[in-house]
Amino acid sequence: MSAGPTTEGKAMGTRAEDEEAFADRAEPQPLELDGVLDLHMFPPAQARALIDDWLDASREAGLRDLRIIHGKGIGALRELVRAALAARDDVESYGPAKDASSWGATVVRLKG
Repeated sequence: MSAGPTTEGKAMGTRAEDEEAFADRAEPQPLELDGVLDLHMFPPAQARALIDDWLDASREAGLRDLRIIHGKGIGALRELVRAALAARDDVESYGPAKDASSWGATVVRLKG
């Protein structure tokens, strides 16, 4: 007979216990700078600051051609991304991706 759901052989606690355990070890982790920012894993309320920080770090790392994945949805996050890009002096151009993701991602070119 099973003791309930497990993760890696360990019994899981209640949702509150699991969230508390995660919060204790959850510290900000640096994002890998590979030219792609996927906003799916971040709360929308953090998106604007995250975009600005990521663009700054990408520019400092010498990356010029970037991609921000915001998803298709109703377009609210896409508009937030584009407003953030329009407000920056270091963005040369931006627009929808030209591949299958089309309006679910925005490609960005930073000024050299």
